[in-house]
Amino acid sequence: MKITNLILTASIAVSAFSSTTYAGESGYIPALSFVAGILNEGVFPTSEAYTTDDDIVVEASDGVELAANIFVPNDLSEPAPAVIFINSWALNEYEYLTQAGELAEKGYIVLSYSTRGFGTSGGLIDTAGPKDIDDLSRVIDYLIANYNVDPNRIGSAGVSYGSGIALIGAAHDSRIRAVSAMSSWGSLGEALYGNQTPRLAWGELLTLTGDLLGNLDPVVNQHWADIKNQNLSAVPNVLEWAKVRSPDFYINELNANGTAIYMAKAYGDNLFQPNSLMDMFSQLTGPKHVDLLPGTHASADLLPPVVGIEALPWTNTYQWFDHHLKGENTEIALAKPISMKVKFDDQFDHFQSFPVENATDEVYYLHPRRLLDDGDMESYQYWGLFGATNSINAWADTLFSTQIPLLSQILEQMNLPILADVSL
Repeated sequence: MKITNLILTASIAVSAFSSTTYAGESGYIPALSFVAGILNEGVFPTSEAYTTDDDIVVEASDGVELAANIFVPNDLSEPAPAVIFINSWALNEYEYLTQAGELAEKGYIVLSYSTRGFGTSGGLIDTAGPKDIDDLSRVIDYLIANYNVDPNRIGSAGVSYGSGIALIGAAHDSRIRAVSAMSSWGSLGEALYGNQTPRLAWGELLTLTGDLLGNLDPVVNQHWADIKNQNLSAVPNVLEWAKVRSPDFYINELNANGTAIYMAKAYGDNLFQPNSLMDMFSQLTGPKHVDLLPGTHASADLLPPVVGIEALPWTNTYQWFDHHLKGENTEIALAKPISMKVKFDDQFDHFQSFPVENATDEVYYLHPRRLLDDGDMESYQYWGLFGATNSINAWADTLFSTQIPLLSQILEQMNLPILADVSL
C-alpha cells in the first residue's frame, strides 16, 4: 500500500473511531465506510430494502473499464429514479456507500463509479475533461439498459472533483435532471491561477495525490509546472485547457436543459474559491439553491459523515432529489435560493438572489502601527504629519499568523474561531 494511503487512513481513523459510531436515527457506520473507501475496499451497509452489487464494470467509449457498484431497491413496481455518484479526487467508487444506502432506502437506484484513472478504473485521469464527461453519459446508458430506471428521473452528485463532472455532465446530457454539487468550482482557471497567482499549496497537493493515488495524465503536471513557474508563454494554453473543464463555461447549456442545481460551498474554501461559483450561480435560470457554510474545502461535506454527525449538504441533497426526481414537496423546495450560515452562530441568513439585494460596500483603510497603537483598520483614511506609505516592510518574519493551513478552517466549522495577536 502506498505510504500516502496509510497516512490518510490513519488520520481519518483517529477522528472517526474516537467518536460515536452510530449517528442518530440513521443507524449507519460512516467511519468504517469512508476509511474502507480509501483502502479501495467496500464495507457495504445492509438492509432488507435493497440489494447491492460490487462487481459492476461500465465500458467507456474508448474501451476503458470503469469500476462501479450499485444499490437496487428490492420492491420496484415501476421504473425508479436513479442517482449517480462520482468520486472526489484521489478517492473511488466506495466513497458514498453510506449515502447510497440512505437513498436506496428511499426508493432510488444508486450507482457509484470511479472516474478514469482512480480506484481500479482504467485510463488516465482526465481532470473533468471531455473523456470524463462522455464516461458519465455511458454510465447513464448502462443504467437504463440494465436496470428498471426511469430515464426522465436521473440525478448526479459528487463532492469536489465529482461535483464538477456532475455539473459539466448535466450540461452535455439533458437526461440528468437534477444535480447536487458539493464543494464545486466555477472557473478552474481562476482556481489554479486566480489574480495571476499560482495556488501553490493546493496545486502541489492535487498533483501529488494524483500521482500517488491515481494514474495522472502527464499533461496535468506539465500544466501545473507552467503555472507554478510563471511560464507566461504557456499560461494561455493552460487556461484554455482549464476553460473546457470549468462548469461556468457551460451556463447556457445548463439553462437550456433546465437542470435543477443544488450547491453547497464553504466560504473559506481556498482551493475552489466561492466567488466564481457564485457568479455562475447568479447566471443560472433553472431551479437552484446554494448553502454557504463555514469551513474549508469539502470540510462540510466529508468531515461530518466521518465523525458520525448529520451534514446539512447531504440532508439537502436528499431533499433536492426527492423534490426534483420524485415530486415531493420538501423544505428546500420552499426555501429562498441562497442560505448562508452565520459564522460561530446557530443562525442562517436567507436571500432571494446574488448579488444580495440591499447589500452595501464598506471601505476600510489600513492604519500603521505606532508607539502606542498596534495598527488597525478604520473607516477613514490615515493622516499623519510625515505622510503615509503604501508599502509593507517584510525584511524579517514575525510571530504574527492568521491560521494553521487547513486545520484552522476545519476548527472554525466547529465554532472555534481563528485568533491572531496583532501585537506580534
